[in-house]
Amino acid sequence: MTAHPPGTSDAALKKIVRDSVHETLASLGFTPDEPQAMQADMLYMRKAREGSDEIVRILRRSAATIAASGLIYALIEGIKHSLR
Repeated sequence: MTAHPPGTSDAALKKIVRDSVHETLASLGFTPDEPQAMQADMLYMRKAREGSDEIVRILRRSAATIAASGLIYALIEGIKHSLR
């Protein structure tokens, strides 16, 4: 058995919790009465986050490749210059 404030029934607590959750979701821009739309929004946000993470990985890899290429080029040019 759960402890709750005196004079409050389980049904009243459930309504309070349900209303609080609906208010919170509504303040975040979700419509709690349309669960499929909310799921689609969550899926879209997940895909956007994963896409963003992939772009960051690609940019890091590109930056590392450019830096390594620059160092190799500088090394080769240094060797060429020292052999002249």
